[in-house]
Amino acid sequence: MDKRLERILPRVQKPARYVGGEYNAVKKDPARVDTRIAFCFPDTYEIGMSNLGMRILYGVMNNMEGVWCQRVFAPWGDMEEEMRRAGMPLFALESGQKVYPVAMINTNKANPIGTWIPRPARCGVYVGDPIDPDDFRDAGDDYAQARALTDAIMEALHELSGQEYVKDFYAADVKKSLEAGKGYPPGSEPRS
Repeated sequence: MDKRLERILPRVQKPARYVGGEYNAVKKDPARVDTRIAFCFPDTYEIGMSNLGMRILYGVMNNMEGVWCQRVFAPWGDMEEEMRRAGMPLFALESGQKVYPVAMINTNKANPIGTWIPRPARCGVYVGDPIDPDDFRDAGDDYAQARALTDAIMEALHELSGQEYVKDFYAADVKKSLEAGKGYPPGSEPRS
């Protein structure tokens, strides 16, 4: 366990959220896996682990040979403040390692929209540099900080994958406009 985390835990309300090692948590030898995945849930541990879909996917991925799926949850306000003060990035519960943005490409060829059975296709995986949430501390209030961090993550994924990132617009609204023949709403045009 990271020494910074050991110092922080006594100062937060529910430290068990951040240590992992609970019943049915999956620990694997990093030297014996080919692929490590951080399954990030945008809420606290209790909310994420009550999500049946997340638990199923966590189990399915960890039953795959050579794959280690780890979990990452949003820290509660007290933990977030302590992590920022200590300069700690988000980390995976199982290993304590930093989380990096990863983009998978060509998944639409392996499982096109509207199909149920995956097709043979070569998909690619690109790994970016770690993003430290502490870099966004001066972005303003909590909402502005979260928005700046989200934009940085989405920009990193855009650069890694080449897929569009339409900032400040819901994808469903853009899709409706395109389907109606109205084109992209002003300001939502894809960047090249």
